Amino acid sequence: MRSRKTAGSIFILALLISAVASASALANPEFLGSIPTAITGTSGATALESESGLAVECPKDKVTGTVNSASTLETRVDLESCKVAGFTAQSLGDKSGVVLVPLTGKLCYRNSFAHEVGVVLTLPSGGVHIEVPSLGELLVITGSILGALTPVNVSSSSGTLEVFATLFCEGVSSGLSIETAHNGSPLGAKARTTESLTYTHALTLDA
Repeated sequence: MRSRKTAGSIFILALLISAVASASALANPEFLGSIPTAITGTSGATALESESGLAVECPKDKVTGTVNSASTLETRVDLESCKVAGFTAQSLGDKSGVVLVPLTGKLCYRNSFAHEVGVVLTLPSGGVHIEVPSLGELLVITGSILGALTPVNVSSSSGTLEVFATLFCEGVSSGLSIETAHNGSPLGAKARTTESLTYTHALTLDA
């Protein structure tokens, strides 16, 4: 009789754990408010640096985009006055020093227990092509970037997106790479920037 009770207790406990795990998996962070809403933003220095030390460095940028659903956004970052190894660089077909970076974003949890929210920012499938005319070099940036979003659980028309090398999101695989015409194979890379964002309508990042 005792063994039946024990088995029954274990079964009920397993069901409860499964239910909690399922609820946690469904409870993703989301934007609450008037959606879609426009995003604008600016930052100071932005850097994309490969494992070999090759870096695209831009002292400022402008961000435009849209929060287009409760969990997704579309943005374009216009990096300005960009250089590689001290030489002017730009995305293919764009004016000198300007690198245009289109990104699609999806919210994620950096730490669900601590209510820390992130966003996975994915580059186009073909990557971003950056030319350095003075060096006769072409760089291709591919992959995705992770950023930390704040504030959380408060209605606000402004926010901060911070990108640095040690970020990760729960259950998310991501990575950035830089390939050059000379090395012939992608090298792991990291991004670094802090963006000050403004939303046309106040949003709550619910976590």
